[in-house]
Amino acid sequence: MKVILPVSMDTEGKIIVAQGFHNTKNVCIYNYLEDEFEYIPINKIRNNIGDFSIELKLSGIDFVISRSMPPHALKVFKTNGLSVFKAEGTSLEDNIEYFQNNRLNLFTNEELSRATGCVSKCSTCSTTCK
Repeated sequence: MKVILPVSMDTEGKIIVAQGFHNTKNVCIYNYLEDEFEYIPINKIRNNIGDFSIELKLSGIDFVISRSMPPHALKVFKTNGLSVFKAEGTSLEDNIEYFQNNRLNLFTNEELSRATGCVSKCSTCSTTCK
């Protein structure tokens, strides 16, 4: 079983958890059964943005950890059987440890609605969707 995180580099060249998949070019796939990390460009998984969650499932990924998640994306991920956890800060290592110890919270539609004002009645993600 695997977990995917959007990643980027900080100003010191350290790999960190990025804000979300929408603003990163790379991901970390952590295989927690074998304790292995793989860093790849996001376009190796995301051939079609509309099928991203399905492509994750086909790649053996069941869990997502991200610092943010648009409400519609959360809905699509959940519909396709992915559990989406909210990252705590930007440390990749800490978030993997928190995940392993069941210390990360799941994103909820209610939390995202309060944070963004979006009620997720849209069919696509947009900054103008209300």
